[in-house]
Amino acid sequence: GDVFGTLLVSVKEKINKTVALCLLSDRKRNCPFTAAEVRALLTKTVAVFRQQANIELSWIGPVFPVNVPEDLGDPLTPDKPGIQRAILLATPTTARLADLCVFYTWNITSISRPDIRGLNMGFDCYVEKQVSSPKGVDEEAITTAHEIGHGLGLQHTGAKQLMAGDGNMRSSKLQQFEIDMINTTDE
Repeated sequence: GDVFGTLLVSVKEKINKTVALCLLSDRKRNCPFTAAEVRALLTKTVAVFRQQANIELSWIGPVFPVNVPEDLGDPLTPDKPGIQRAILLATPTTARLADLCVFYTWNITSISRPDIRGLNMGFDCYVEKQVSSPKGVDEEAITTAHEIGHGLGLQHTGAKQLMAGDGNMRSSKLQQFEIDMINTTDE
């Protein structure tokens, strides 16, 4: 009859979201990722959201090549006027039917924050190749999960977990309030 400990269990209803994976190229640059690499990155990301928040991410279609017929620049600045539009116009219609679209690409920057590895603009997420990262694929998987987290409605936090805003020492862990937010609101 003695209580040795307690365990709080939260059972969340499963939420289904679709993701399209895209290899972004322009007239001067080819995508530095392969289709096999991005499928492996999403597999790790799927596990993060399924295990922690009961959100089932599934990808639609093949890995889509997105070839923009103009020079997007290096670094790529998706939030620069006209760049996002050019990318989305070159994106196959089937990919645009997903809840989120992840574009794997080269060196990314932002008008407001030049030192980034990924960027989310709502529907479209951008992840750059981490050529200098000693963590390699793991860092790219965390960046993919981080940007998808933004697509699911999460903001940056100060905690050194998945949604850390500084990009340093991130892990694949979500905080409880983040799990509650993305699972409850489905936004």
